[in-house]
Amino acid sequence: MRHKEFNFNKEMTLELYVEERVIFNIKRYRSKATMCRETYLYTTLFAVILGSLVPILINMTTCKIVTTIVSFIVVMIIALENVFHFRDRWKNYQIAEELLRRELYLIQTNGEPYSKLDEQSSFVLFVKNIESIIKQERDRTIQVRSSEIKKAN
Repeated sequence: MRHKEFNFNKEMTLELYVEERVIFNIKRYRSKATMCRETYLYTTLFAVILGSLVPILINMTTCKIVTTIVSFIVVMIIALENVFHFRDRWKNYQIAEELLRRELYLIQTNGEPYSKLDEQSSFVLFVKNIESIIKQERDRTIQVRSSEIKKAN
């Protein structure tokens, strides 16, 4: 998903900001959350299924190489989750998406904290809140990725 080329020369309105910044990031976070969720669930499912097969294969004396390969695959799946933190990233993206949606609904329905403000003040507060949500998500992602790098080294 690519961001449209931003035109800095046009006046920024609420509608333009919502379209170019908020909706874009909601879709981006949804896409990333879905990818991380599916990766986490499938790798966990495979680890559980293959891990459950290991005791059976151990009791079958003719399958030592198969047992070793299956055990190795289980270890690799668990190691990948520990390095890439698909579950944590899924939750971070999902939280960011939900917070952006909430803020969008609040401004669209003139809910608190926007109800008592004039249009310009509401817009400024909305932008501040949206940018804060995006920054928090980026900070959490950097923290998770930093732990990925530390574990990889």
